[in-house]
Formats: sequence, C-alpha cells, structure tokens
Amino acid sequence: GSMLRPSGILNGSRAQSEIRNVKGESGALSNLGVAYVYLGQHDKAIEYLEQALALSQKIGDVRGEGGALSNLGSAYAHSNQYEKAIEFLKLSELIFKNRLGITYPLKALLEKCRNEQQDDT
Repeated sequence: GSMLRPSGILNGSRAQSEIRNVKGESGALSNLGVAYVYLGQHDKAIEYLEQALALSQKIGDVRGEGGALSNLGSAYAHSNQYEKAIEFLKLSELIFKNRLGITYPLKALLEKCRNEQQDDT
C-alpha cells in the first residue's frame, strides 16, 4: 500500500497533524464559548460553541462533540432558553453514555432546566 512508501507515511502524518490542528481549534473555540457564557454574552458564546461543535463533528471527535453539546446546553440554560438547553443536554448525554460509555454529570443541570421550564409555564 501507499502507506509503506515514504510519501504515504508523510501524507498519513499530515492528515493526523491536520486532525490534531482542527481538534485544537475546536477546543479553543469551545473554551472561548464557555468564557463568554460566564461573561454573560450568551449569543457570542453560542456562536463559538456552534463552531466548535461543527469542527468536532467534521473530524469525528466524539468527545469534543459531546463536550460542545453540553456547553451549548449550558449556554442556553444561562440565557433562560430552557427548551433548547434540554435538547442539547440530552444529545450530549446520549453521546457520552452510548458512544463513550461515560455517565456525564449533566443530570443536575438537566433537572434545573426542566424545573425552570415548568416554572415559566
């Protein structure tokens, strides 16, 4: 196969490097999004977190995708958009539980959103 030739190995190495770069970019965007949540700039937070989610999905980074979804859920919860928050938190929970085998501590935030949503009706 082409991977046994130096050029094949180099191309494989470049591909891995590109994936790491995109993964790093996704992580940076996610961190910016979280920072904007804490600054109370929810629209800007959601914008960055949506970009992080798209990049994670593009490269198949399941953990990054789950994290971006949970951060989006948190951003929507902080902006009192509980229905959207629940939607993203449930998606995140599914990814962590079903694809990574991790019980992620989102239950408390999910319950808070459900309670807030009921209080609003």
